[in-house]
Amino acid sequence: MAKEVRLPQLGQTMEEGTIVNCLVNVGDEVKKGDVIFEVETDKATLEMESPDDGFVKHVLVATDQTLLVGEPMLVLGDKDEDVPQSFIDSLTGGTTALPEPAQTAPATQAEPAKEPEAAKPSGKVMASPRAKKLAADLGVDLSTVTGTGPAGKITEQDVKEASRVKPASQQSYHGLSAHENTTRMAVSQGEIKLGQTIAINKLQRITAEKMLKSKREIPCFYLTVKTDVTDLVELRTKLNQSGEAKYSYNDFIIKAIATGL
Repeated sequence: MAKEVRLPQLGQTMEEGTIVNCLVNVGDEVKKGDVIFEVETDKATLEMESPDDGFVKHVLVATDQTLLVGEPMLVLGDKDEDVPQSFIDSLTGGTTALPEPAQTAPATQAEPAKEPEAAKPSGKVMASPRAKKLAADLGVDLSTVTGTGPAGKITEQDVKEASRVKPASQQSYHGLSAHENTTRMAVSQGEIKLGQTIAINKLQRITAEKMLKSKREIPCFYLTVKTDVTDLVELRTKLNQSGEAKYSYNDFIIKAIATGL
């Protein structure tokens, strides 16, 4: 019987994860405990193990795609089991109308590409929450983006690709904040040009959010103390001249703090 594998909570505070690597392909046999994905959280990149035995019938996610905890990732089944498309649609948010174009494909092969365009004016754009947020930050119109995810869903990578082909005059710089996923390079390096807006990685975004939250919500306290460290300077100079190890002023400061604590 077909069964879906969903993103587990790999940490107590984990709410979402980004797919770094998929280690299985459709048709592969997996055993319970086999590593099937590498998932990046806000703290580390972790290995995700298969919760059950079975054969991989469908992979529902793509590399660099960000998922919320509990979202489906792949489908397992028996070796010769035929998983119905309706089951896949129920997991990916697709409609039962999606298989119909496949039945009439010989006569109307271009229709599947036209259907998303007809739905765009009504505002029904299939995109992950992270993709929508990134599109808003980069100024990308989702109605002009072609999704490459399951059932044509727009992923973060699709938005990034769309932002790269935008005219430079339309690219905007938002600065670094808790709700923005882009940053401006100060120097030209490699293929990145001066002033180009690029997407930051998950760790950089989390760091920015935490630092900004700390500055906004936690009262800052500054203390300045003056002290005579003439003897410390002389001791450091003496130790560095006579010993193999080299000491910095930080070494002494850390020692003083540890002693005080």
